[in-house]
Amino acid sequence: MEPLFELNDEVYLIPQKPSAGMALGYLERQTEMGPDAAVHWMMVEMLGPEGYDALKNHPTLDREILDKIISKVEKKVLGLMEGKRPSGKSRHRVSKR
Repeated sequence: MEPLFELNDEVYLIPQKPSAGMALGYLERQTEMGPDAAVHWMMVEMLGPEGYDALKNHPTLDREILDKIISKVEKKVLGLMEGKRPSGKSRHRVSKR
């Protein structure tokens, strides 16, 4: 396990080397339910419900910081597939509202 972020003096960890099954689960959910559902599933699986809830319920979590956390998790899960991406960009997209 390795640290991903810290909130209120608590360090939240993610697996250092997620299984290939995580990448396949992500791709399956992306195909069946769309990219947002795939990102949600990936975050809950990697952070665990407690870590996910800590992010979700943090009152001052900045969107830019959240995007960095999501990108780091995505890179861990899909990192070996990077060369397969059409443009080499992250699959995570943030809609500007």
